[in-house]
Amino acid sequence: MRGGIFIIFLTTCLTLFPHPLHGGVPYTGSISPGFEGTQMNYINNNGIFLESNSSAFGFGFITTPVSVTLFTLSIIHKPTSRLIWSANRASPVSNSDKLQFQSNGAIVLRREEGGEAEVWRLDNANKNASRMELRDSGNLVVVSGDDGASIWESFDHPTDTLITNQAFKENMKLTSNPSSNNMTYSLEIKSGDMLLSVDSSTPQAYWSMGNDRGRIIEKNGVVTSSSLLGNSWRFFDEKQSLLWQFVYSDNKDDNATWIAVLGNNGVISFSNLGSGVSAADSSTKIPSDQCATPEPCGSYYSCSGSKVCGCVSGLSRVRSDCKSGIDTSLCDNKKDNNASSPVELVNAGDGVDYFALEFASPFSKKTTLDSCKEFCSTNCSCLGLFFRNSSGDCFLFDWIGSFKSSGSGGSGLVSYIKVATNGLGGGDNGDDGDGTHFPYIVIIVLATVFIIGCLIFVAFRIHRRTRTKTSISEEGGCTSSGPSDCNSENYLSAQKKKKQEKQEAMRMFFSVLLASLLIFFPHPLHAGVPYNGSISPGFEGARVNYINNDGIFLESINRDFGFGFVTTPDDVTLFTLSIIHKSSSRLIWSANRASPVSNSDKLQFQANGAIVLRREEGGGSEVWRLDNANKNASRMELRDSGNLVVVSGDDGASIWESFGHPTDTLITNQVFKQGMKLTSNASYSSNMTYSLEIKSGDMFLSVNSLTPQVYWSMRSDRGRIIDKYGGVVTSSSLLGNSWQFFDDKQSLLWQFMISSDNRDDDNATWIAVLKNNGVISFTRLLSGVSAADDSLTKIPNDQCATPESCDPYFFCSVSKVCQCVSGFSSAQSDCKTGITSPCKKTNNNATLSVKLVNAGESVDYFALGFASPFTNHTTLDSCKEYCNSKCSCLGLFFQNSSGNCFLFDWIGSFKSIGSGGSGFISYIKVATNDLGVKNNGDDDGKQFPYIVIIIVFVAIFIICLLIFAFCRIHRRTKAQNVDWDMEEGEGVDVMNDERVQRAMKTAFWCIQEDMHLRPSMSKVVQMLEGVFPVLQPPYYTRLELRSINEEGGGGTSSSISHSQLSGPR
Repeated sequence: MRGGIFIIFLTTCLTLFPHPLHGGVPYTGSISPGFEGTQMNYINNNGIFLESNSSAFGFGFITTPVSVTLFTLSIIHKPTSRLIWSANRASPVSNSDKLQFQSNGAIVLRREEGGEAEVWRLDNANKNASRMELRDSGNLVVVSGDDGASIWESFDHPTDTLITNQAFKENMKLTSNPSSNNMTYSLEIKSGDMLLSVDSSTPQAYWSMGNDRGRIIEKNGVVTSSSLLGNSWRFFDEKQSLLWQFVYSDNKDDNATWIAVLGNNGVISFSNLGSGVSAADSSTKIPSDQCATPEPCGSYYSCSGSKVCGCVSGLSRVRSDCKSGIDTSLCDNKKDNNASSPVELVNAGDGVDYFALEFASPFSKKTTLDSCKEFCSTNCSCLGLFFRNSSGDCFLFDWIGSFKSSGSGGSGLVSYIKVATNGLGGGDNGDDGDGTHFPYIVIIVLATVFIIGCLIFVAFRIHRRTRTKTSISEEGGCTSSGPSDCNSENYLSAQKKKKQEKQEAMRMFFSVLLASLLIFFPHPLHAGVPYNGSISPGFEGARVNYINNDGIFLESINRDFGFGFVTTPDDVTLFTLSIIHKSSSRLIWSANRASPVSNSDKLQFQANGAIVLRREEGGGSEVWRLDNANKNASRMELRDSGNLVVVSGDDGASIWESFGHPTDTLITNQVFKQGMKLTSNASYSSNMTYSLEIKSGDMFLSVNSLTPQVYWSMRSDRGRIIDKYGGVVTSSSLLGNSWQFFDDKQSLLWQFMISSDNRDDDNATWIAVLKNNGVISFTRLLSGVSAADDSLTKIPNDQCATPESCDPYFFCSVSKVCQCVSGFSSAQSDCKTGITSPCKKTNNNATLSVKLVNAGESVDYFALGFASPFTNHTTLDSCKEYCNSKCSCLGLFFQNSSGNCFLFDWIGSFKSIGSGGSGFISYIKVATNDLGVKNNGDDDGKQFPYIVIIIVFVAIFIICLLIFAFCRIHRRTKAQNVDWDMEEGEGVDVMNDERVQRAMKTAFWCIQEDMHLRPSMSKVVQMLEGVFPVLQPPYYTRLELRSINEEGGGGTSSSISHSQLSGPR
């Protein structure tokens, strides 16, 4: 009986689970033909079914970033979860789709639904494939059973990642994931060079290793392969002779495992996989210039400086959305109605360069600009052209990415963009057919005039009503006969009615005024009232909506911190989306430091979870985006720690935190880890920025020159009070009054005191700010009037140890005394080299003549304690020759004792070393002619919105003027109501008053015996208002009236009867 039950149970398990004895337990080293598995079978091991012998790498079904229900068949580095290779990036599968290692050697990934369609196949049929191995290098290999040879390797078919010891050869290609614009990027070795290109219709190269100035070894030969080895990328010829070497990290551990990843932004980044739970990212990027990729900004936008984006000036004048309006999906430029789409070429403007020009071949040579424009106009695929005046070269492009600002010197090129001139373009142009600006300003002016007209109309109506009531005030009114008439029922009723009409007129006036305010202020009921704790999807707000609360729309629950639109220090009309400590107004974090916005630009928390800061003008272009789409973002919280967190509605987990993306400030309890970077604002003198990073087990400060130069490290600082050996620093935090440093197990290794006061106050809140002079300062945040208390401790503590303690080429001595270095001052009176763009020719295409000048004695340089020598064991003459032959070299330092030669592509301030000398000989490269190009100080093309401010102020002034006029009219009419009493009291001759005479004449007309002579009531009103002339009426003496009365039937009354006055009824 028991045996039968067990057999039934075992049969059920075999039916439900294909590999019941192996469920969730991955294979080690290799799998053999006959293997079959799904993500569901290995769900307990996160979909991994094959591990390398070292367990460092895994092969299996990996969740995609887009959806947790879709998976790719991938190789990952298990400790860091970094992807090394993927089989089906473009076609992810579900958790029930199977991988099969068939008996004939074929390896197939197949969908269970839809007829079991194949997603990916590795056809090894008839090759005697005996097993599939995952090796400790991260290489997936299909091995032959005949001789153990490799049939197929993942290393030969890379996706977007290269790993240490993987050979990248000619005919291989690295391809990125698609960008937000669905564009991909490729890395290839061809024609003896390695190139990065964007996969447009005709690929456009934008970087090559042959042109990169970061190489430290350069030998003649044809590059055919490359590998990541140690801390450098090495390039070889077909005989494996080393030709080039590119160093991407200061970590000189030859056993380190590095990966190079081609991101979907077109940038190659480097990461040290190490052995911890997180990868250590290198600060080196390819390309190093943020504006040198095809899409740093949107298409047709120009990138300048630290990735500041703006529509090219020429296109912005004709297209408000900065789009061409041309659909190139079909090269006949026709729509469904078969109408041709008219186009025109628009000059893109001055100072514009393009990333591909250095690598592209001209469409035509030695031609004219008119011919070049004709080539583009007649070529349906051409979207833009560049013409070089000096050579007559004409370049045509069928896809346009971002432009580059060429600076004040210009690029020597004329550029034109093809633009649709009617609404038939496929783009969402949002404007009229000729591409001109939508007349928003006209609409604003018309709306303002309409509102002012409504207010004038209301005021005029009120004035007319009060005048009419004054003219007939005696009807049922108060006379001079005595106070009893003023208390009569008719008079009181008329006064009550008059008061009600005035109130109605006032309500009408303020209704129009309120409607005007609703037009100008979209959220009047919430203006100035911030949310507390969190906001939810659907929120939308601008600075103008919360102007009463200084732009803050979200406060922490304890109200210590606020999140909103904060005024920039340089311009009170520009704002950053920032977190501040409210009492002290100290900034903690900013979203858009490089691109401040106006008071009408909006932050939107969209229904799909994305958080977008968008400009209202210029087509609503995005300034900053936090893409939480498909992550079920339910709210954005500002916590009492000052951390801004986007929270998931599924499990309340954090999707994104501002603490994970610091700007220039760290706050107590914020963890600063490897891979994070603190970046200062740009310095005022040189526009240079500074960075703080943890890497290679130390924390470094560096200046972001072309090749970053380190000037301080925590390991070399003597201010540490705890210093344990044997650990590698991976994170740090401000805790109490100290900066504490930990390894990956959170063991305390170093401690640096930031203040000697408040030693026992562990609850104090401190911030560390990396300022634009390269110095870290510490401030204690308080809650009173004196809301911030700055510490005397600075990093570095030597005032002359920063890159720009004085101007470039000046040297700094004790107490920050600055003067030009002695050797340089004798050669250049202004202490400037005269070199601005060392590797570019001047405007007239002449070569810049230079020479090396001895900087003098007792001169030291801040970076020498951290920099690696360009070459070792050489001579001074050789060192000088290296600098002369390297266009990017601006200065050299030679150490006599070791023969080390240091070259620098940017020179900051020197340090005075005193009488003992530094042991270095230093030379500075100086221009010997006046061909250097100087900055003319042009602005970036942004214009201050004077017209909007003028319109708003004029509208406010007119509204105030109307309110003032209404008050004056109201007071004047109020005074007119008592004119009669005032005139009687002041002895005025009422009988000679024209109004009285007109009223009396009208009254006589109304009492005529002949009823046909009496005027109608409408004419009576016109006579009283003076609209209709009042003629002299026929009236009777008292004797005549008496005779009339006697003739009428006797009686002794001297008055006319009511029937005689009113006529027959």
